[in-house]
Amino acid sequence: MISAYEGNEPYIFVSYAHKDSPSVFRIIEKLNARGYRIWYDEGIEPGSEWPEYIANHLIRAEMVLSFLTPNAVNSVNCRREVNFALSKDKPVLAIYMEKFEIPAGMELQLSSQQNVLYYNYESEERFLDKVETCQYLGPCRRGDSPAAAPAEQRAASAPSAHGPKPSAQGSKPPVKIILAAGVCIAALLIFLIPKAGKEKAPEPESAVVEMTAGSTEGTENVNDTGTEIEGDTGAAQNTENEPISSSDAAGTWDYTITRTEESTTYSFERGPQIVMPASWGSQVTVMDEGDHVSFYHTASLEAWKVDGLDNGGYLFKLCLDPTQDFKNLPSFMDLGKTSEGYFYLMFPTDFQAYADNERILEQYQTLYSELDYVKIHSYMDDTK
Repeated sequence: MISAYEGNEPYIFVSYAHKDSPSVFRIIEKLNARGYRIWYDEGIEPGSEWPEYIANHLIRAEMVLSFLTPNAVNSVNCRREVNFALSKDKPVLAIYMEKFEIPAGMELQLSSQQNVLYYNYESEERFLDKVETCQYLGPCRRGDSPAAAPAEQRAASAPSAHGPKPSAQGSKPPVKIILAAGVCIAALLIFLIPKAGKEKAPEPESAVVEMTAGSTEGTENVNDTGTEIEGDTGAAQNTENEPISSSDAAGTWDYTITRTEESTTYSFERGPQIVMPASWGSQVTVMDEGDHVSFYHTASLEAWKVDGLDNGGYLFKLCLDPTQDFKNLPSFMDLGKTSEGYFYLMFPTDFQAYADNERILEQYQTLYSELDYVKIHSYMDDTK
């Protein structure tokens, strides 16, 4: 096994659970062979004060390589190391060694950090090439390493089948520029296309309704501000409840939520019935945005906000148009007509995921691939 680096040059701090030592040591040995300076806690000298020693090496480290497994997320020490690193503004590259459910709090903390899904790669060499594209590793490489230049060249030239590759240090990843442009174009299509006979009114403040995971059948009453209405929501409740509204004014987006083992249905008082797979659960955030309602991938939305974009990660929008101008849009589904006008769903023409985080990207890709379910099962309730 390699010796933990002790010196004044930039180095990688490795956070891992000791139960995962065999797989972690194999990877850091290969990174060391590629020329990287690495510190891990096997280098602690007998009699050292453990927290003090760990903290000092974290503070001096250039970056943190966090190997995430069920063992690691259940380890108090591993979680403290990640928390401390983020509190000191240390960049963290999270390596998901296997597919598992990470605690929501830790996932939120790491949502703005780069990560790599180890289990998605056919070979360890391809995985290591991907790891080397992380811009923060560069200063940690020994300049006299014969493996350094070839590894960088491989990482720069090899195509990746597992998501967009971050750009060189100090530059904005091109994919983020493309995605941001896509979001802006979509926003222009929705908000700037002239609509005959309709004057755009000021938009109210957006409100977020975060769905809770679960497959138990029942109904939740939610008003247009996104606040749950108190009341029995058990399985025995009648799903044909009288709609509950916080306002008698026309044009509100009041709805109830009905969950079954197969699906989740948003029943809007104005008629639209939006049906999505039950598996989407808490991965979806719903926002009332005035003249339409947007359904977002929660993790992408929050990660994009960190980068200054407020409406990234959208999956589809429920819109109303007094005319049929929406039929000029590139991707829509006509739900039906009421006395108010035409209700329709608008879908993105490109990925709106936060691509710098592979786990978030994978989640968005799953939801995106299931949009046909929404298109097939959503409908207009003519009795409204």
